[in-house]
Amino acid sequence: PAFLESARASRAPGRAELEASAESPKSQLVQDPSGVELLRQVCPYACNVILGACSIAGFAIMQYGGLIWTHSYLQKQGLLPAWNLATGVCARCTILLLCLPVGSLSDTKGVAWILWVGACVQVIGGFPLFALVSVFPDRPEVVVPVIGLGFGMIAALTSSTFAHYVVELFPCFVRSTAVGIAFNAGFSVFGGLAPLACQAMLQVTPLGPGVLFSLGGVVTATSVFSSLHMRRSGAATVTHLRHYPYFASRGLFCARLGDREVACSADGEVSNDECASSHSSSSGANVSE
Repeated sequence: PAFLESARASRAPGRAELEASAESPKSQLVQDPSGVELLRQVCPYACNVILGACSIAGFAIMQYGGLIWTHSYLQKQGLLPAWNLATGVCARCTILLLCLPVGSLSDTKGVAWILWVGACVQVIGGFPLFALVSVFPDRPEVVVPVIGLGFGMIAALTSSTFAHYVVELFPCFVRSTAVGIAFNAGFSVFGGLAPLACQAMLQVTPLGPGVLFSLGGVVTATSVFSSLHMRRSGAATVTHLRHYPYFASRGLFCARLGDREVACSADGEVSNDECASSHSSSSGANVSE
């Protein structure tokens, strides 16, 4: 915290902050020690805060449940400590190796697309992967690939760009406060309670934690779907830094809420060629900026 505070205090204001300060009177925050004025300005973005907190659910549950709580679970099931350690190392290496390719893919598909895919993979794979571990908890040839590669891949998809997804939800003058609230709420509720929930569900059924892992993906996928629907209907602004690409999809379940359809609806009744041209020019403008 001391390092972050010193970096924040010493850095020069960026262009976006200067423009927001000049254009928006809301950015002139009153020096209120109680923080009431700041919270009052965040209140209009309460829905976006909820979306941001829920978008963290998948990774938070997988991080504190699938990659941390499972170590104590495997130890109680008789897995040797050396293999237990190897499982965690393999999972972290998988995340490190995949974070750059996943981040690169988000530059072409968008942060919402990556988070949506990761959440769907978690919904589909969370339960069966843990079910396989619960059948062979003391077999390293099963545990290391399933947790090290399977859970590691899910964590990489849901964690590599979720921070950008949350930052996109808020304008500059409330971004730090709103992102802080969303991050802390998401990790506290979903991540902080994940080990307790896993242990409690394990008492109900041996496959209970797997259900929780998949439910985390459902919460994140619902958050992304809601943000796409709000963007398409104009109910809220969910992109403030890079509007395109955000969800560049034509073949997934939410293709009707993708970038191309949003660009078309914004331009009115236009032909497919005109719509594609409009989308290209919008993307080029954002890249240039």
